[in-house]
Amino acid sequence: MRWALALVAALAAAAEPDPAADRTAFIAALTRAPGIAAAQQRALAAERAIGAAGVLPDPMLSGDLGRKRPSMGDDTRLYGLMLEQPLPRWGERAAARASARAAAGAAGAERDDVLGEHAAELALMLSEAAAAEIGRAHV
Repeated sequence: MRWALALVAALAAAAEPDPAADRTAFIAALTRAPGIAAAQQRALAAERAIGAAGVLPDPMLSGDLGRKRPSMGDDTRLYGLMLEQPLPRWGERAAARASARAAAGAAGAERDDVLGEHAAELALMLSEAAAAEIGRAHV
């Protein structure tokens, strides 16, 4: 919240109010807010997780090499190669994708909520600073 207090102090110290500069400072303060940046990064991560949701796991490859000495006869070499691909149950991949889309929507809503809260707090601080400046001018 220090960034907001610094902005309010700077705007209150200005000699003449300039609505365009106030708007620019307001938007700049919102873009520097760490809470908004964190919410934006969470929303971005949730959106990118949609692409990874529901993909098949990596296949596994294993091999064996051995020698068997039967009771009668020559040595026998044994070779083995196995490829495994775990498969999800029916509907699990679609459910994972739907869950990721829902999580991304929730993260986007949280980001918008945080942005709205920060904007409201900052607007309140700016209006209180402007009211204090008007009160000082009339005293």
